[in-house]
Amino acid sequence: MKTITTNTHHTALEAKFIGATNTKGDRIKVKTLCSDSRSKTYNWCYDLNQDENYEAAVLLFTHELEWFGEWSVSITNTGCIAICTNRSN
Repeated sequence: MKTITTNTHHTALEAKFIGATNTKGDRIKVKTLCSDSRSKTYNWCYDLNQDENYEAAVLLFTHELEWFGEWSVSITNTGCIAICTNRSN
C-alpha cells in the first residue's frame, strides 16, 4: 500500500483497467465510491509500470476534483482502491 497526498471529502475511489479495443489503447477508469458518483477515463501510460499508472490516474482524478489530502492506494487484481485517510482542508 502506498500513500499519496491530494485533497478530498473523505471518500473512496476505485480504478479499473480497461483493455485496448480496435480504436483505443489500454485505459484506466477512476470513479468515486459515494453518493456523488463521478468518473473519468485516462489513457494508459506505457512509460509507467502498472502501480504507477493507477497512482497517476488517482492523482489526476483527485486534482481535477480538487480533493486534496492523503490517500492510501491499494492495488487489487482488477485495479486499485484509494481511500482518503487525512483531508487537507
